[in-house]
Amino acid sequence: MISTDDFSKRRRFAWTVLLSSFGFFVFACVSIPLITVTYLRTTTQPLLTSVSANQGTVALAHDNDTTIALLVADPPQDVVAGAEIITNAADSALLVAYTPDTNRLALRGQLYGNTRIEVAQSAAPRFEFGNLPNLMVLNQSNGRSRFAVSEDFTLQINTPHGRVEIDTAGEYTIDVNNDEVQVAVQSGVTKVSTDLDDRETASLLLSSDQRAILRQNIKPDGPLDTERNLIKNGRFAADFSSWTVQDWTVELTDQPLGETTTLAESGESRLKLARIGAGHADAGLRQVINQNVADFESLRLLLSFRISQQTLGVCGTVGSECPLSVRIEYKDDAGASRTWEQGFYAIGAIAADTPDICVNCSPPYNPHQPAALGRLQSVDIDLLSSLSMQGANPPQQITSVSIFAAGHTFETEVLEIALLGEE
Repeated sequence: MISTDDFSKRRRFAWTVLLSSFGFFVFACVSIPLITVTYLRTTTQPLLTSVSANQGTVALAHDNDTTIALLVADPPQDVVAGAEIITNAADSALLVAYTPDTNRLALRGQLYGNTRIEVAQSAAPRFEFGNLPNLMVLNQSNGRSRFAVSEDFTLQINTPHGRVEIDTAGEYTIDVNNDEVQVAVQSGVTKVSTDLDDRETASLLLSSDQRAILRQNIKPDGPLDTERNLIKNGRFAADFSSWTVQDWTVELTDQPLGETTTLAESGESRLKLARIGAGHADAGLRQVINQNVADFESLRLLLSFRISQQTLGVCGTVGSECPLSVRIEYKDDAGASRTWEQGFYAIGAIAADTPDICVNCSPPYNPHQPAALGRLQSVDIDLLSSLSMQGANPPQQITSVSIFAAGHTFETEVLEIALLGEE
């Protein structure tokens, strides 16, 4: 026979087991969904990041002490966290990052000569429910870089003199040397910060057409004036706004015209000039600038493009049928109307019947520049230096800028064109 005391103990034990089981059940009902949701929201995967050489030889150093030398003709190489990109004086590199699931362009960066950048972190949400940003953290210890940042993307750049935090779509330039960092915003918004001696942080917000100077243990100097982009809608985000589209010219009457369109693919707008046919054809766009540049200390032409198809070698038999050319009309300091022109091609070799210049064009003559077929290419041309090397008088006024394509069958895309002037 069970005593009253034993019965009470068994009853308490039964209630303890029952309540503990119920408590564990409630805990599991709450914690398992919470842990699952947290996992879905915070788990990340690397961005699809690659680097290619635009000019010269670019070094890609991995954290396992292996280094790859990239030439212009080499395909893009994948870049993982911990890798470092190094350029010498005559080199330049193109760094791009895409979101892994949507394959949308998140970042396009041009790295110039004598630049050293480490990819410290590269992350994107692994699941659709993720609430962390698409993020890249770069450590730039030296050199000059320019980044086109897309929407819904965060870029942080650490330098020896301060930090640059970008979470707004736009174009940004970072120039690092031993003494300071120059941060320029062509479009967008960024926060720059420096650490002070008293362990405080001094920050400054920069918006379009502003610049700041960062130095160790000193508050950021700015906002200052920066380079101005004289070209409007150079990324073709507003269709053909600010541009005049020129009609197609076709040599043979029985041959088709081409197409001049703007596209929005992989998160970035672009201009497309394409044609399939025989005989000569050409078309383009022109934008009137009418900007006095007499007091400008620098004028830089920035261009990002891809030539996907071309049938004529180089730029044709007289050098006038490049799949991509940029023409700048200007008045020099003597008031004379002049033209500066640069052509680009993706196939063929320079020979007697394929000259390296446009022989029918007016001087000064710029040798056509090669580009890898089907590859995104970025160039940065110092316009004032180019004219000076050709013995031309400096420009007094930029009249217009034109983009055009010519040939038989060709396909060209222009992702960005900018003419940056600094007074």
